[in-house]
Amino acid sequence: MKCIHCQTDSTYPDRQKSGGRCKKCQHPFAFEPKTTALAGPVLTDGLFQRLIKEVSTDGKTAFTERQLWWEMNRRWQRMRLKAMRGGGIAFMVMGAVGGLIGSLLTMNPIPLVLGAAAVGGGLHLFRKEKSASAAPVEPAVPWANFAPLLARWREVHGDPPRLADPRVPAPKQVDYEPDLTTYSFDRAVVTEHADTAAMLVAGNFHFENNCAVLSLDGYPQGRSKTVLEMLRRNPSLKVFAVHDASIPGYGLAQRLREPDWFPDQGIRIFDLGLRKAQAEALKLSVVKAPYSHASNWKKHGEAWQEGLPPDEIAWLSAGNAYELAELRPARLMRAIYQGFSRANQLPDGTDAATGWDTGPGMIWFYSPTADLHATDSFG
Repeated sequence: MKCIHCQTDSTYPDRQKSGGRCKKCQHPFAFEPKTTALAGPVLTDGLFQRLIKEVSTDGKTAFTERQLWWEMNRRWQRMRLKAMRGGGIAFMVMGAVGGLIGSLLTMNPIPLVLGAAAVGGGLHLFRKEKSASAAPVEPAVPWANFAPLLARWREVHGDPPRLADPRVPAPKQVDYEPDLTTYSFDRAVVTEHADTAAMLVAGNFHFENNCAVLSLDGYPQGRSKTVLEMLRRNPSLKVFAVHDASIPGYGLAQRLREPDWFPDQGIRIFDLGLRKAQAEALKLSVVKAPYSHASNWKKHGEAWQEGLPPDEIAWLSAGNAYELAELRPARLMRAIYQGFSRANQLPDGTDAATGWDTGPGMIWFYSPTADLHATDSFG
């Protein structure tokens, strides 16, 4: 296994002799492939480092722990499908060639029959691989198994570059004057989870798009109320809700109409998703009990059900969900950019009571408690 610090290759006996360290620079390895049991590729420090580079687009974008976890699951899924595809090819080649040669040499039809069976087995693996690649699957590496791996990496190599941490105090999103009437954003992104908001801010999304970024669960810590007070002073504010495809996620936009958020009906709220149909089009993975959601689904009321078909309500009520974190940071930010652009296509001054001129690519959901507009940005 190669050391990620000096690129020296240390064999298993070398690693045992040096106490799990590089034989040249003596830097410890985070993982030992011989003993780290995962249902997937052999885990090495080099592979974990590649996952970090892939999720961050080679260090260009910030990312969350959950996004890194999903990156590992993508890699494991690709390797599983690759193995199935390779097995199918091997079965067909060995079956066709072996059966034909065996029959010619022995003048006996049995090897040919066995070869045909092997070809059939290979075709079965191909069909299985195609079906597996088309259907959403549960994560191959559970979060409970991944968290200790990330903790071990941090212990040995430190925090991955560009890893966003919502517990770290957020930078000021604007250097506003003490008098909050002097400044306000025209747009605000409200995420369901603090780590998503921290990722956007760490990636300078707020600066590049001149918008505030907050989360339903209190990001930025210690300053969310100040930012909210500033935002409410702008009657032309546009608010964009970003969430999981789950019951709590579907209720986010309605939640933002409550008195402690944006009760002013003049402020537009756009639900960007994630929605079940969007997630299915992206072939995301189904999860149960999303990571920061309480198991008591009833506390979210019934507002989230408005406008949904019965089968989708039943699917969500069973505790199924898709996580926004499965999208890579660059893909997520592109979807929000698209949502901004499509929201700008809506004319000012239109009234939900008479219906909206939704324009191309827009989907409008009406609720008696919230003036909601959902843009299909994730497809």
